[in-house]
Amino acid sequence: MLAYAPRRAHPLSPVIFMKLVELFFNFQDPYEATMWSVMILEFLMFARISNLLPESSSVFDPSKQLTRQDVRVAENAVVLVVKWTKTIKHKRKLVLPLHVTPNSQLCPKLSLLRSVRLSPGTLQDDLFSCGPQLKLLSHQEFTKFLRKNLSLAGFNSTSFSGHSLRRGGATWALSQAIPTGLIQTHGDWASDTYMAYQDFSLNNRLKTTAIMLSQ
Repeated sequence: MLAYAPRRAHPLSPVIFMKLVELFFNFQDPYEATMWSVMILEFLMFARISNLLPESSSVFDPSKQLTRQDVRVAENAVVLVVKWTKTIKHKRKLVLPLHVTPNSQLCPKLSLLRSVRLSPGTLQDDLFSCGPQLKLLSHQEFTKFLRKNLSLAGFNSTSFSGHSLRRGGATWALSQAIPTGLIQTHGDWASDTYMAYQDFSLNNRLKTTAIMLSQ
């Protein structure tokens, strides 16, 4: 019998994000603006989808998912306080600062402030609830929305999942030569298993022998 090889979700990247923006997103629509905010935050935080969205659209756990009071917005950063992950389990809080990039659709401050402005609520509400009734978005609904847009953009949508953003963020960070220690800390990995979420591109792997032969 052949050994079972788990199927890994393909990583998302800023290049794919910008293609989706150009083709599909209406940022004046509360639903689409909120979905975009989920995508950007999960990518930049290297977050598990369970930290951002509940499993069900009818059940929200403020001790696990982010509320609006868990976010601090400054001029040059957005700081998020994560209360629960598989690693910390309420033993401590994970504080994640995200850099602000003005005039970029990948900017976490822009995406968050826009989605909250279109879906106003209280500090105790789910950060990603949307619309006048503050509808809860679930894992399943987000994945369905993501795959639909990827398919329309010409991608094989079945290769992607909600995990594509956590893996994509770590993969992109690696490609930008960010130290692996920072990647591990930022993504709250307790061990080096985070390496399984990263792709070493052919160009990056080519650098191995290029450096060896340059001496």
